[in-house]
Amino acid sequence: MLQIIKGNKMSVRRKKIELIFATSVALLAVVTAGVSTFAWFQAQADVNIETSGDSATITVSAPDMVKFYYFKGNGNPGTSEYTGYSKSGAAYGNKTNLVNTATSPTQFKTSTIDDYTSITSSSWGLIKKDSSDRTPGEASAANCFDFSRMRVGCYYSFMIETSLATTKVDINYDWSGGNGITGDSFGTKRRVNSNSTSYPINLLMAINGYCVATNTNDGAGFITNSLNSSLTDKITYSGDNQTSSSYRLLGTTTPDAGEITSTNKYIFFTIFMGMPDKSDAFSYVSTDGDYQYYQADGTYGNYSVFDGLKTTLTSILVS
Repeated sequence: MLQIIKGNKMSVRRKKIELIFATSVALLAVVTAGVSTFAWFQAQADVNIETSGDSATITVSAPDMVKFYYFKGNGNPGTSEYTGYSKSGAAYGNKTNLVNTATSPTQFKTSTIDDYTSITSSSWGLIKKDSSDRTPGEASAANCFDFSRMRVGCYYSFMIETSLATTKVDINYDWSGGNGITGDSFGTKRRVNSNSTSYPINLLMAINGYCVATNTNDGAGFITNSLNSSLTDKITYSGDNQTSSSYRLLGTTTPDAGEITSTNKYIFFTIFMGMPDKSDAFSYVSTDGDYQYYQADGTYGNYSVFDGLKTTLTSILVS
């Protein structure tokens, strides 16, 4: 079951809170033999939540000071419709869960019919931490951070409501051991060839993230800006030889400080796969022995190089 471990409550002034979704979510992109009509490739994924059933553990030192919400446009958590959303009219992505940015306010739908609804504060569903507060199938950490159906062109958005004066948000991935499969995991290794150096293809090269803090809780502007690519990508893989990585979604890394959230207490973030301009796509270059080499190619590239790769989302930390 979902557990919540409470410590002593701390004041907003001390700004000390740690909220960890201890769910291990594996993203495994699998290319089908044929290209679908709505995506460069159809991705399926295995989800590895390191707890039983649909449970997850949330550890909170000041539980009343932070709340998590999911965007209802993501789909219904815990069902096959939880596929994320795409921009209406896009050449690839989702054809059911759509967001229309041409309207004011921005609208979304999660059905096959054109039943659009304006994005307002009611478009965000509370992620309940305690299993005693929810019934089976309701939004939980386990099913809301289940990216098993993530594919190119699909977005998953969330909101954090914080009562902290300053807030940092970090997202942590691991691809060591059973947590990951990289380009070096195959008999014929897949590597990026860049500036006379090479390194294994990693699924994080195609995983991206946006995050902003605002003083309103409707999120319509954030969703619109996300789909229009007018925000800064917070998940940029460095290509080094590490086996894990932490990405600061909100706050600064130098110095290590949070963003002021005494007024802007609503934090929105989006995780998605595949940039609209294909700037994170790759094209094949050559084969040398047991090595296949690829290069970034936003013009002619695709995402087939990520077939079979995996990385694990280990935690989302708010402090």
